[in-house]
Amino acid sequence: MKILHIIHSVNPVGGGPIEGVKQLASASICLGAKIEVACLDAPDAPWLKDFPLPVHALGPSYFSYAYSPRFIPWLRKHARDYAYVVINGIWQYHSFATRCVLHKEGVPYFVFTHGMLDPWFKRHYPLKHLKKWLYWPWGEYRVLRDATAVLFTCLEEAIQARRSFWLYRWNERVVNYGTGGWKGDAEAQKRAFFARFPELEGRRLFLFLGRVHEKKGGDLLLRAFHGFLSTDPGSAFHLVMAGPADNAFGRELKRLAQKLGIEDQVTWTGMLEGDLKWGAFQAAEAFVLPSHQENFGISVAEALSASLPVLISDKVNIWREIDREHAGLVENDDLQGTMALLRRWGALSPEEQAAMRRQARHCFTRYFEIMAAAHSLLDIYSAVPAVPKAAALTAPQPLVSVLIPACNAGPFLRRALESLRAQTYSAWELIVVEDGSHDDTEAHVRAFAGSVSQSVRYENPGVRQGVSAARNRAMALARGEVFAFLDADDWWLPDHLASGLERLQKKADLCFSGFHVYDEPSQRERETLVPEVPPHPQEHLFRSNFIQTSSLVMVRRAAAEKAGGFDPALSVGEDCDYWMRILAAGGRLACTGAPTCFYVKHGGSAMTRTLLVAEHAVQFYRKHLGSPFFPASLRKTLYAASLANLGRLVRGGDPARARSLFLEAWRARPLDLRYPAYAVGTEVLARLRR
Repeated sequence: MKILHIIHSVNPVGGGPIEGVKQLASASICLGAKIEVACLDAPDAPWLKDFPLPVHALGPSYFSYAYSPRFIPWLRKHARDYAYVVINGIWQYHSFATRCVLHKEGVPYFVFTHGMLDPWFKRHYPLKHLKKWLYWPWGEYRVLRDATAVLFTCLEEAIQARRSFWLYRWNERVVNYGTGGWKGDAEAQKRAFFARFPELEGRRLFLFLGRVHEKKGGDLLLRAFHGFLSTDPGSAFHLVMAGPADNAFGRELKRLAQKLGIEDQVTWTGMLEGDLKWGAFQAAEAFVLPSHQENFGISVAEALSASLPVLISDKVNIWREIDREHAGLVENDDLQGTMALLRRWGALSPEEQAAMRRQARHCFTRYFEIMAAAHSLLDIYSAVPAVPKAAALTAPQPLVSVLIPACNAGPFLRRALESLRAQTYSAWELIVVEDGSHDDTEAHVRAFAGSVSQSVRYENPGVRQGVSAARNRAMALARGEVFAFLDADDWWLPDHLASGLERLQKKADLCFSGFHVYDEPSQRERETLVPEVPPHPQEHLFRSNFIQTSSLVMVRRAAAEKAGGFDPALSVGEDCDYWMRILAAGGRLACTGAPTCFYVKHGGSAMTRTLLVAEHAVQFYRKHLGSPFFPASLRKTLYAASLANLGRLVRGGDPARARSLFLEAWRARPLDLRYPAYAVGTEVLARLRR
């Protein structure tokens, strides 16, 4: 497999894109691929001499657009020498010219945008964005539209890319991305770094390493570091700013350091490469990047590979993985957030810092190691013409009906829809049934329908009937062989449908995924859970719903229809009730083993939520008192426990109802004397309060 990477320059000053090309090429070569690079550098550019790959320098280029008259003739002559072509970066001549040639030649090409469609640029450079709009319809839009696939390094990048221009249509793929990581002799690298910068030895170092650009938040870091030092004037902390800072913004930052009076606590190293770069990682105590926009952050992954904890903003698109693995600290991209990063690090004990260093390396190995990224990319290249990975599951592909009940879902629905668009399995239809709300849900659905080729159906009966009725109506409208349930405020990772279908193909009727618990008020992930299928799953569901949200579930249509629909009489627990009936009808249960869903928890009164759940638990167990599927002792025990739990919650405000609940629990379990004791105790306390 011979692959050509095209990029406007291989100058290492360009940062992440060219470093990513080198790292991916190195790993791909180990897997048997042959990699070459074409660029618009002049043939005598000094950085070409040490470039590690075969390179075709087709410059010199002219103007900021990097136009080169030599490029198109060369590509026309050599395009068919390569199995695949990869464009790295957009907005310059190399991407437009490549599309002009390859679209006519019929040669497949892929595009890495490297974060260049992030709406941050639209917000901060509105005039430049207006100029791009004039060019977009006949330029870069066509580059992306006609690509075999547009490659994004994470779901967040893919979602953000759609927000830059309303005119967009492309075949997107979310791929693994990474770097080769640290290698070599750590002590020797550290000695080399201190030999170059002897004034830093013995200091506690915060390290910034990357391009010195406005979006990286360097000004925030300097101001936050000044505030951090002001709380501890004798601090041994020192800030290392590693990167080319001879541009206008770099000079502005140096003036800011002088103005703040911290120039003696800040060292500007210029660009570091090789052992000096790795020596900086080894010498530092923490890596800091308070970026306003960061597509992937090669330097972040490199820091993790060197067991260096990372202190980053939540605008670095891989922050969730880092936060989940406790490999660093995450805050907002403002002065308060950046100061919090430094102060939180300084407040950690040596043992806590050591634990985070161990987790940093673990996080790198799990998510960002380059060989996994190379494997995933070669798989995508080899699948040309591009088809979803799940296409091999059946022939023809089964249609999946994605069913969303929506009640006042406007603030969250777009996130769910965008996660559906990003699915690697594309044979789906969408059905949204609104449950009597009157917000902008319909507008979101109509806009989404106009941007995808799949069938989208929306229905609003105009009255509130409950989530069970909404799901039942959606199932009645569905045409698919498989139902996939998605609550409007939850969302999926790109391989959710594909992994669920794979499990259903292995003789399962109902499958569920693992999930990430997401706290909406703080916009942070709490935990990741991957439940296993227990022995006697129907009884375990009756005791406690280990399938915590319907958004995890995919079910064969035949199994769903055999069990009937969701029970409209249940407002909570209706999904657990339905899964139990599917299993009771002979359905087989499986788990995908992968956490591919984000389950959203909202704010509100904890007491109100607890009381509501307790009320519905009583309703749920009362329904199943006569169920033939569970032992009578188990049914009565759980029913009595639900009554007693509700009684304990209400006895402070409504002792009469609490007594009634305790006595009902006693009638269900006459030999359990706790319940009459609770009733008597409630009566005594009520009398004492009078």
